[in-house]
Parts: sequence; C-alpha cells; structure tokens
Amino acid sequence: MSPIHANGSASLPRASSGKARWQSVVALLAYPVLILAGVTLLAPRYLALMLLAGLCLRYRRNLRAHRLLMPVEWAVAGGLAALACATALSNSELLLRCYPVAVNLGMGLTFAMSLRAPMSMIERIARLHQPDLPADATPYLRNVTRVWIAFFVLNGSIALCTALWTSREIWSLYNGGIAYVMIGLLFACEWLYRRRMLARKANRSPVSGART
Repeated sequence: MSPIHANGSASLPRASSGKARWQSVVALLAYPVLILAGVTLLAPRYLALMLLAGLCLRYRRNLRAHRLLMPVEWAVAGGLAALACATALSNSELLLRCYPVAVNLGMGLTFAMSLRAPMSMIERIARLHQPDLPADATPYLRNVTRVWIAFFVLNGSIALCTALWTSREIWSLYNGGIAYVMIGLLFACEWLYRRRMLARKANRSPVSGART
C-alpha cells in the first residue's frame, strides 16, 4: 500500500490507489468460486496460466509507480506468481487449491509490515472513508490491524486444512463462502464499535468533538 507521511496526510491519488488495491484483494478472494466452476472444464495448469495472466494484468499498472509499493507487496505478488507457475508445470490441483492460503499469508504479512510504519493498514483504510479521524484513534486502529493479522493466520490455516483434507465442494464452500461471511462480520462489528467509540469520545471531549 502507498506510504503515508507521519502527519497522517495523503494525496488523493495515493488514497485512490490504496482503495483500488483493497478492491483487487477482494477480487483475488473470489478465486475459489471461479476454480470450482473451471476445474470441471479445464486442467489445473490452464487455470493456473489464467491466474498468472490475471496477476500480470493486475500489477502491470503498478510497474511504473513501483516507488508507491511496499517491498512486501512485491514479495506477495512474486509468491503468487511462483505458485501459479508451479501449478502450471505440475498440473497439480492441490497447488491450485493452496492459492487462498497464499493470499491469506500475503495479506497477513502486508498488514504486519504496516505496523512498522507511522500509519497501520487499518488506519489507512479507515482514512479513505473518514479522513478526519482523531489522532487518539491511531492506537486503537493499530490494535485492529493486529486483530486482522490474527484473522488471516486463522483463516489461512483453515484454508490449508480444506485444501489438504476436504473435497472440492467443501473447499469452495469455506474459501468462497464461509470465509467471506467471517470477513464481513469482522468488518461490520469493528466498524460499528469504532463509530460508537468515537461518538463517546466526542461527547466527553469538546476538543475532540470539534475535530470530528
């Protein structure tokens, strides 16, 4: 994700870029549904080649703006591309089914690396929709980022179990359905709690109320 200055400011193009990347992650998570539909018609290697082509198209627009990308993002892209190449060479459905595991691992690493920056990943996402967040929300949003890291570890572990020991249908049900529900619930619960927390702080502090 694009770097944000220590004072919390970010240009509109960078904010839009961050939003576009977040939307592209959602598109990547739709992978299990597409694979379940395609695996009955195509061999794993052809689906992997389609995946590789999609990754190339996705990241091509970022090549000229590589300064805006965190090194971990390039590492994640390289890892996903390597997995797609390995699947194409081996024609392995198992490797194809491990893609959600790699996505969760990549997301977890990206969120974890953002904790080393002045602005955590969740704060960046929150400020896309609410740029005037009070400064005292930063510690809370860093903790929420840690919650998401734990979620990606848990979700990736379950995805690995479904890839190794379950049928295509169960694998697709979890990775293309249940996991989405879990993500949506976590987003919704945190968003509602954050709004209530900020409202309480605004009522208690006239200064904070003026800023929000």
